[in-house]
Amino acid sequence: MKIQRIITWSKLMALPLLLVACTESTELDNIEQTSEEVYPELDFSCESLSRAVVSSFEPGAKIGVFVTDKGTTNGYGGNASNMNITYTLKGDSYWEAGYNTALTNSEANVYGYYPYQSNVSTGMAKLENGVDFLYTPVPAVISRNNPMAEIELNHAMSLLKFNFDASLGNITRISVRSLPATADYNVFTGKVTASSGSTSVDLTMNSPEIAEGFLAIPGYKIDVKVSSDKGSFVWKPGTVTESGKKYNISLSAK
Repeated sequence: MKIQRIITWSKLMALPLLLVACTESTELDNIEQTSEEVYPELDFSCESLSRAVVSSFEPGAKIGVFVTDKGTTNGYGGNASNMNITYTLKGDSYWEAGYNTALTNSEANVYGYYPYQSNVSTGMAKLENGVDFLYTPVPAVISRNNPMAEIELNHAMSLLKFNFDASLGNITRISVRSLPATADYNVFTGKVTASSGSTSVDLTMNSPEIAEGFLAIPGYKIDVKVSSDKGSFVWKPGTVTESGKKYNISLSAK
């Protein structure tokens, strides 16, 4: 009878130990499941070819990306590292992030611009005449439950296309005048703020811009002067150029 009592007590003692072991295992499983971080999965493309100088991205291209709290210009989750992240094209379609943004259930806005500039942490990029610049007109929305976004970048510069009539004779110089030398571009709002003063850019008939088009900082009245063996001719349209628009400039001595 004594032996039977000891065996029964041992069985009772074992049961709580088994229950505790199962509970601890379940808690560890839950911790592993909830600690897995989710990062943005972004893809980028350019708008239509007809309005572009940059019409596609080559391997090695770098895009600047801002991941902000939705509806604000603050770094996502209060983290400044989410501002002006480099995304580099590896191969044909994989964009490698310079910093991995850990997404939560809170929604984020994603803004992109090209080409990447290292000193744009506040969202103010530099525009230069002759250099294409692309931006995100409408930010993408992502979160932990929806980390994927396809982002199309639009052209911020004005594109000037030249057509020269034979009546102009032998052209020696084309001057695009009354241009701001540089401008600040707000990546979040699209606002262009020009530097003080103006400049002109001189081209020849052999310049690549004659065939491809000249990229001008938008928002300003410009004029074009053509110098040739028959004299000088000036085109003054009085038009304020707009972001992302193409202007066909036909020049003639007639």
